[in-house]
Amino acid sequence: MIAALGSLAVAAALAAAEPPAPPVHPTAAAGIAAYERGAFDEAFSILKPFVFDLPPNLNPYSPPEPFATFYLARMFWRGEGAAIDAPLACVLYNFATAGLIERVGRDHPLTTMAMEESKSACHPANLDRDEMDGLLGCPFRDGITRTVIDLSGGRSVVVDRGGFSVIASGETTRTPARGVCGGHEVTLSISGTRLQAGSRPREFIEMFVWISAASGRENLIRRELQWRIFEVVRSKAVLRLAQPMRYEYNTPYPSLEMPEGVRDAAILRVDEAGAVQFTVKGFGSGVIK
Repeated sequence: MIAALGSLAVAAALAAAEPPAPPVHPTAAAGIAAYERGAFDEAFSILKPFVFDLPPNLNPYSPPEPFATFYLARMFWRGEGAAIDAPLACVLYNFATAGLIERVGRDHPLTTMAMEESKSACHPANLDRDEMDGLLGCPFRDGITRTVIDLSGGRSVVVDRGGFSVIASGETTRTPARGVCGGHEVTLSISGTRLQAGSRPREFIEMFVWISAASGRENLIRRELQWRIFEVVRSKAVLRLAQPMRYEYNTPYPSLEMPEGVRDAAILRVDEAGAVQFTVKGFGSGVIK
């Protein structure tokens, strides 16, 4: 077993690298120090938002900071401060390995550790192909928990990190998550709604999601809380609405708690004409055709 390097050893190893490695980001260093003290809950509370949020340069296409990502991958794989999550650990180890190779080289001790530890986390026996496909296409999609929603006719739909799976007559049809990923997201809730519109029921999946992006203003993160409505059409989940509910700027990484009043302000119903209408209190309404 390769022993974990302490924070002092990490610093010494970085100082010894040729050419000199860029310094570890202060937030990453704080999380790593907490981890090395055995304060796993504290380390997780620092490292997860740092890795999952927009990177410090606010470029959504930039990879996460590799030192923080390595430790967070280890925590998800070992269950230190978090539930064991092999698929997510595997994806994070891959990010960490690529980043460490670029920053400190393939032969650096931390790079070697990342490559060795990833072998277990990324073993095929620990992974679901559809879930991995969803994570690879949208790795920083936080808050998604497996949710089963019953549909009419004995059908059901499963919402997870792999996307949407409609199960009917013993067959499963998946709508991948890649097509609905907004980048850095935090999902607050997932629920099903069935409405009788005319002679047939229409079945929807409602999601409330924070989406983080760099704003047009310099050095600002824009948080958009979005109400997403998908309709289950035959065996597919089709996006019908992506309605902004509120905007915030430069606020901390979103929590998984629904802001007060948001759920009650979003109404999906059948109007007097038999059309499915969405309403956001104080902002207006429209029709989902």
